[in-house]
Amino acid sequence: MPWRARDFVHHPLRWRASRPQLKRDPLGGCTVSTTMFLNNPSLRATVRVWAERAQTVLAALSASSLPAQQVINAFRAAGAITPETAQRYHPRSRMEEDAFENLLRLEIIRQPTRGRYYLDERSLQKVRRQGLAPWL
Repeated sequence: MPWRARDFVHHPLRWRASRPQLKRDPLGGCTVSTTMFLNNPSLRATVRVWAERAQTVLAALSASSLPAQQVINAFRAAGAITPETAQRYHPRSRMEEDAFENLLRLEIIRQPTRGRYYLDERSLQKVRRQGLAPWL
């Protein structure tokens, strides 16, 4: 046997690489069926609606009772309880500003014209009955 033939190792007898060859998406990420499932328009619409509802509930839970009551009392004291009597509102603190924004999201405070707001007593009673704002 010639000396060159001793260095040759037949292909099936060679050692495999020490690391596995990485294929596409080796960690088992998003598959085609999952991607197609999430691209379903009705599913996206449903998720969007539930996300909006969750934001409303979180807004209600995040508002503190005292600042929210202060905002409501300020509107009652000013007589801003109908669209015709809507007035400007300037919060006195960051907590009142957050409570005001949350009351806007819950549609307890409404804006009939730009920069003017009023307290909607019907919406306040409705939110209380639904239990979305137990602190009111």
